[in-house]
Amino acid sequence: WQPYLTIWVTVIVLRLLVCGWAADVTLIFATLFLCLAKVLELKDAWAGFSNDVVLSVAVLGVVAQGVEQAGAVEKIFLLFLGRPKGFREASLRLLVPAIILNVGISNTANMSILMPIIEKWAVDIGFSKNLFLMPLSFALLISGTVAIFATSSNLLAQGLMIEHGQKPFGTFEIAPVAIAATAVTVLGVLVLMEPLFPYFFREDEDELLSELADTAGGGSRTGALSKLSATAKVISLAGGKGSA
Repeated sequence: WQPYLTIWVTVIVLRLLVCGWAADVTLIFATLFLCLAKVLELKDAWAGFSNDVVLSVAVLGVVAQGVEQAGAVEKIFLLFLGRPKGFREASLRLLVPAIILNVGISNTANMSILMPIIEKWAVDIGFSKNLFLMPLSFALLISGTVAIFATSSNLLAQGLMIEHGQKPFGTFEIAPVAIAATAVTVLGVLVLMEPLFPYFFREDEDELLSELADTAGGGSRTGALSKLSATAKVISLAGGKGSA
């Protein structure tokens, strides 16, 4: 019965989190319930609070929150971002300083800091934010391996190595591989984004709408509905660019 109870509690917790309940309160009460039901031992339930990985990630989160509230990152990033003339220039202006910052704080905290900045900046330069957020996420995930403390995955692997008596990595021991992988990622963004997502780069939105509507169907009622569907799809895909 214990596995079924655990699944039931997990489903309820996910439901409450989706509804906007405070994550810390919800998860603590769920843990307490499982402890009272004898599903979890106390030492296992609260082991995370004595885990080096958990504490390290928590500290990095506090540092990132302090940096965000100070507003220094936004001011510095806006200087780097500027008003680029094209997507490739915009991507370089964004990714290079973001990757450098990523070495100092965790990639999760870095992404949370940069998201509101990017959303505002993308509108200002006339591009959809979708062109920048997902590539940035991938770049931060990969560049986070430059330093051991830059991502929770590294810290978890480091903790497991120490726990099993293995020699831990040095702070920048895997940096050469990480830097090479990051460079390939940035190059891939610059080269592949436009061929893979051409609808984000069309300057003549009216022409694009007309072309897709024409291919959607003829002059019947079904064709008219198809055209409306195609138009709605293009507007959704074009994101903020059509309104900029």
